[in-house]
Amino acid sequence: MKVLRWLDKNLELTISSVFLVGMVAAVCMQILSRYIFPSPISWTEEATRYLFVWMVFTSLGICAKRGKHIRITIVQAKLPKAIPYVNIFADLCFVLVAALCTWYGVGIVTTIKDAGQTSSALHWLYKWQVYLIVPIGFAATLFRLAQDMLENIKTIIRKGDSTGKEEHNG
Repeated sequence: MKVLRWLDKNLELTISSVFLVGMVAAVCMQILSRYIFPSPISWTEEATRYLFVWMVFTSLGICAKRGKHIRITIVQAKLPKAIPYVNIFADLCFVLVAALCTWYGVGIVTTIKDAGQTSSALHWLYKWQVYLIVPIGFAATLFRLAQDMLENIKTIIRKGDSTGKEEHNG
């Protein structure tokens, strides 16, 4: 149970951090290779771009979990007792977007996989593997949104406690 709690709290953050460290390492290699070798390492620019995209899509789950996605907060400010309801509505809107992105992301990955293209500089990496983060990131977001909605429903059941996100996300 302790491992599951740690994963629930830190999985996306840890993965995003690894991608960030990879980006920094690749950029440092690129800079150093410009001064050390007559021609710089060619694959670091593309690797950095892919790591950045993967970091962003992995971080979607963090945003959903912490309720940091786009919301209209004026309703929360004017109607504090409605916060759990507003949060559920915002999460449902984001669920719709994330579900569509997951669905279309799978289609994009399938189309690219059928083409069999490899990356320009990283010849061992297929393009579909790069684009796989789209459905993975949005599917993880759907999971985190479901968790958030469940917490807001629990808040409503607990006699309309209006503390909303601040209580269950710390």
